[in-house]
Amino acid sequence: MAKRRMRFGTWCRKDPEDETMIVYTVHFKEWDGTIKTEYFTSDDIVSVSTIHRLREMWIKTVERVKNEFQDAWVVELYED
Repeated sequence: MAKRRMRFGTWCRKDPEDETMIVYTVHFKEWDGTIKTEYFTSDDIVSVSTIHRLREMWIKTVERVKNEFQDAWVVELYED
């Protein structure tokens, strides 16, 4: 059975009190169909338009990395 996709905004609303850092790998679909990949964290400053796009993107992978050096969600997102 196929796994249902989830939008990043839906995932974020599951625990609005979670302030854990997020490490992003984001695959943006450009106007000409090419894919541009960007890397950033929730501590970085990004444009408002990027934040709006992130909410509508699909989650490819999400993993919690918690050890003595780091506590973060590592997410990979993509657009159709």
